[in-house]
Amino acid sequence: MTAEGVCAFFERERKRMYNFKHLKGCTCVVCWSAAFHRQMHDRNEKRAERCRQLLANPETALTPAQGNFFAQLDEVAQ
Repeated sequence: MTAEGVCAFFERERKRMYNFKHLKGCTCVVCWSAAFHRQMHDRNEKRAERCRQLLANPETALTPAQGNFFAQLDEVAQ
């Protein structure tokens, strides 16, 4: 059996042994950790999307006051 086959076997066994069903609203550490992981993953995805938007269009990141400040700096520099 190859190394990939062994890994696949143990992954199937792990899923078979440990993927039992919890009741809805279960607050055990396994369910809480999974919910926490999902929440952090979603938060990271939203943050990454916002970063991509800002990198594509940096002007959207500035408030009007910040935009005015940088416009004044540009005028002074000229």
